Amino acid sequence: MQERTKLSICISILRWLIFVYFGAVGLWRLQRFLPLTESSSTDPSCRQAILQGEEQINQLPQVKLQKGYWDKVGFMYDPPAGRPQKYQYILEKTSGIRNVFSSPQFMSKISQNIMDNCSDVSMVGFSDARFVADINYGFFAQNAVKKVCRPDPLFFVSIHITYPFGVRNWSHDGCN
Repeated sequence: MQERTKLSICISILRWLIFVYFGAVGLWRLQRFLPLTESSSTDPSCRQAILQGEEQINQLPQVKLQKGYWDKVGFMYDPPAGRPQKYQYILEKTSGIRNVFSSPQFMSKISQNIMDNCSDVSMVGFSDARFVADINYGFFAQNAVKKVCRPDPLFFVSIHITYPFGVRNWSHDGCN
């Protein structure tokens, strides 16, 4: 009888942990879709660069921009000084979305224009609505814009060993 009680306690704890885990994951995903009005740039040239990027995306055949929003650069990156912001484009899952993700020149050109005109932006992201495909371009030395590797969550522990506090400078990722 006592073993059955221990088993029911373990099952209750396991259910609670699963509930907390999926709740945290759900909140993390939800925050990705909430606009951050505090971080949006008020510079007219910045707004114009973002609108130009939206127009370029919408002009592609069978590609539709779902939305764009401001975000902070993720906690696993060390953005350049004075550039803590990211602008994220979310594309609807259409037949032409693959054309965007297979064209680094297209994404790099839009990213370069935004980072040239938005002094606080160090990263521009392109993703589908479910973040299955998520490609980021970041601001490097000499105003260069290059693809930024996303840290692999499976190696999160090694990141903490290699980089204090889990932060790594994206210029050292070596996936450009």
